[in-house]
Amino acid sequence: MDGHATRGPVDLDTGEFGSRQSSALSEGTGGIQWAKLRGIRLADHLVFPRDVDGDLVEIKLPLQPLAAPNNIAAVLGGTAADLPVVKRFAYGYTVAAGEEGAGALGFSHAVMVFDSPEAAEAAADDFAKAVMADDEYTTDVRSRPIAGVPDGTRTVQFKTVIGETAIGFTPIGSMLMYSWGQAKDLARAETIVKTALVKQKSLLDPMPTISDDRNADPTGLIRGTVAGDNGGDPLERSVYGTRGAALQFNDQPAAYAAMSKAGVTAVSQDGTHAYRTAGKDQTKGLADFLLKYAVGYSDAKAAASPRDLPSARCWSYVFDYDARHGCVVEVDRYVGESTGTTLKEAQQKIAAQSVFLADL
Repeated sequence: MDGHATRGPVDLDTGEFGSRQSSALSEGTGGIQWAKLRGIRLADHLVFPRDVDGDLVEIKLPLQPLAAPNNIAAVLGGTAADLPVVKRFAYGYTVAAGEEGAGALGFSHAVMVFDSPEAAEAAADDFAKAVMADDEYTTDVRSRPIAGVPDGTRTVQFKTVIGETAIGFTPIGSMLMYSWGQAKDLARAETIVKTALVKQKSLLDPMPTISDDRNADPTGLIRGTVAGDNGGDPLERSVYGTRGAALQFNDQPAAYAAMSKAGVTAVSQDGTHAYRTAGKDQTKGLADFLLKYAVGYSDAKAAASPRDLPSARCWSYVFDYDARHGCVVEVDRYVGESTGTTLKEAQQKIAAQSVFLADL
């Protein structure tokens, strides 16, 4: 003994999650797998809801890749998925947002890819007719032009008990842009649709090249996450690009800016998230953003770090019927992020993830 304090071996509390490392992603060889992979890549070319209307501050559902014809029902509802033209659908991606809570302001948006420009044109016609069908929830259904939308847009307007709704379908090559806007007044609903379609068109013109590489995870980043619960979440077991990952934040432009500044090239999602930055000197800024974002949005408070992992930073939000907890950790060039229904769950997940990230 030389009189200096000594410390025993690190004893991380990983709970059940220490044995739940995400398995490697298989290549997108099957029909659904390949469509999902292409849909995820398409997400890097979608418009941000915050850039459409600054009051669209909360991401809603659906938010997912469109990998099968029946996914179209999640976007358009009704019988749209049963139309013959849907057999020519290949893949797509959809995002939705609204004002905080359950207000009237809402937005749903998708880009759908078909097997040819002719199919996209036919889908625009058929979908517009389908959403014009009378039902018990809509009144005053009509189709009138919306000033400023891209050429070739099919438009629909109607009223509901919530407010006014406007819809636009715009084919662009083999892709079909869809935007749905809802507000208390029709002018704002139409402005949402017009803005979304114009800005989306600028992201698709010229047409983006969607990689045909069947490898869904070239860097093996998914192995740096805790496995999910296999509950059918369409966002789990996925690796996104920077812009596609930013779609999942309530403030997409801020998230995109933070990830771009850190040189993020991939974000893996399963039971936890892992961000691959440009280097270990880039992780702190991103981790700071993730922590500030979580705390700022939910008015959370700082919470204790996991046992023997002081580098992890955690937060907790508990209010009446609602409780959320989370942690972030920096490991070499990676940032890990966990959430849990209890603080202990979030701590155990991030402790396990720190081990997985260190092995990448």
